[in-house]
Amino acid sequence: MRITLKRSGGFGGIRTTASLDLSNLPKKKVAEAQGLIAAAKFFDLPASIRPERPQPDRFQFDLTIEADDRAHTVSIAEEAASKELRALLAWLQKNLKS
Repeated sequence: MRITLKRSGGFGGIRTTASLDLSNLPKKKVAEAQGLIAAAKFFDLPASIRPERPQPDRFQFDLTIEADDRAHTVSIAEEAASKELRALLAWLQKNLKS
C-alpha cells in the first residue's frame, strides 16, 4: 500500500508532499494505518469533500491511497473532514516523510 499526501493552504500557503510505502513500516504501524483507513471508509469517500462555506487560511489535503488493484484520491478541505478522516490525516502527517 502506498500513500501520498499533499497539503496546501494555511496562513503561509506552503505546499508539501509526502509519501509512504506501508511495506517499509513495522507491523504495528501498518495495522494502525489500515485501521484508520478502514474507520474513515476512505475508499468509499467522494473525490471531493468541501464545506458549505469555505474558511480562509485552512488547509487543503489531496490524499491518494494505492492498495493492491485499486487507487483512490480525495481532495479534502480541513474544516469539512469527519472525525475519522481527521484522525487519519493527523496520523499521516506524523508518520509521512517528505
